[in-house]
Amino acid sequence: MRLHLFNPEHDLALAADKSRFTAPHAARQLRSDLAFIPAFWASPGDAVLVNDAVLAREQARRLSSRLEQVGIHARIQGSYVEPHDLSVLCGGEWCPWGWDRSVRSEIQLMGAPVAVLPSDSQLSTWRELSHRRLSVLVLSHLKFKGMVGESMECFTEQEIDYCCHTWNRIVIKAPWSSSGRGVRFVDAETFSDNIRGWIRNTLSQQGSVMIEPYYNKVKDFGMEFMVDSEGKVGYCGLSLFSTTGSAYTGNLLATEYAKEQLLMPYLSAQVLSRLQNQLSEVLAQTVAPVYQGPIGVDMMVVTGHGSHAFLIHPCVEINLRCTMGHLALALSPHDDHDLQAVMNISFDKHHYHVRISDQSPKTFHQHVSSIHDMSLQ
Repeated sequence: MRLHLFNPEHDLALAADKSRFTAPHAARQLRSDLAFIPAFWASPGDAVLVNDAVLAREQARRLSSRLEQVGIHARIQGSYVEPHDLSVLCGGEWCPWGWDRSVRSEIQLMGAPVAVLPSDSQLSTWRELSHRRLSVLVLSHLKFKGMVGESMECFTEQEIDYCCHTWNRIVIKAPWSSSGRGVRFVDAETFSDNIRGWIRNTLSQQGSVMIEPYYNKVKDFGMEFMVDSEGKVGYCGLSLFSTTGSAYTGNLLATEYAKEQLLMPYLSAQVLSRLQNQLSEVLAQTVAPVYQGPIGVDMMVVTGHGSHAFLIHPCVEINLRCTMGHLALALSPHDDHDLQAVMNISFDKHHYHVRISDQSPKTFHQHVSSIHDMSLQ
């Protein structure tokens, strides 16, 4: 039996790197409201840890019913358990949204044997792999025709100033940060004292920042993978999603064929296949030897130049954890190429919800851009 746990504060916990970490209120609210979602990607016989099993079953039923209304049949395969049930379950394999010191301590306090939890050494290795410099390493292996992207790790303000002078408009990223946080878009004119203060604070706390040239983004997409217990990298599928700034706002629910067709104006099926295969090989060499679990690789289509109307940035971000793309794959149709819907995470002033809208792909980005984003402010 596997025991799933939704801990969306994971990226913030990685940055803090503490056994005891108190997440911001928004992150705690998101965790409480969406604790039920792992049941949609769980396997038969798995369990999902929630505070209220009755509420979780009702939330899952409502989401499943809404999916049925738009023609999507999603299976709920995991059962729900509460903390007081864990005395007879803690010997199983734990599968949180993402592993960090804080969630390991939490699980251990609930009675899980040390033998089923990752060691300090493993957690340190996974944290280092979650540093944004991994994207730079992987990106260096994806330099073929139609690809673009570069990045530099900077340790001083002088290095950052050099990048800004070289690239004019830049994106500054903290090594570890959650969706919508830890990213700044600046140029010479907007390089304010507040930005410099944030840079100094980040350099002091995390040791460096990652600097990238700004690209004119046309479309977000990504690829989802899973590393099994034998170190094999399996491809799960495409993720077509939308962001506001750098904050996630929604995913398209569609078959793989339909998603590939939506990308065809920007890259051919051959390039898409080559990118998937090459990325699988690179992850097998760099990550799979020491990590087991889900991986999400964010990409984007950007405006090109000359004979290339569009270019592909094949590795904007790598997440060694579950992603909303994994949830979208679990909720997507599998055999109806014409059936498409939009999944987003909305906030109604009191709670977060998974919303499903039977929008056409043409209105996907316009629709989700108006939704409250998932940044954990």
